[in-house]
Amino acid sequence: MCDEPHQTLAAAIDGLMYPSERDASFDLLRWPADQAKSARELAKTLARGRRVQPVKEDDFFAALTRMDDAERFARLRRVFAEQLTNRAIFRIGHGQSSVDVYLIGQDRMGEWIGLHTVSIET
Repeated sequence: MCDEPHQTLAAAIDGLMYPSERDASFDLLRWPADQAKSARELAKTLARGRRVQPVKEDDFFAALTRMDDAERFARLRRVFAEQLTNRAIFRIGHGQSSVDVYLIGQDRMGEWIGLHTVSIET
């Protein structure tokens, strides 16, 4: 199923790279509504025992407003906020050299949609 939130988010991340020591693209993911009761619960499932660190949405996007792609990250923030509810951002594996970053929320049908990228921090 390719609904509006999915298409809109896919367009927002197309070619967008998350800046770290090695820039990484974003992946668009989807999970059924019954996969988890909250974004935090979903993040714990994704973590598979690794540390889960919540990140405030404002803090996550504030750091990206100083990047070359600041306008595109501002657009991503708008789309993320407009298309999804119950939003949360998590860093999984904090303290390791490769950290998974997830932006997670629910669409109008209750399905979980996530954006995933990797931050390399050596």
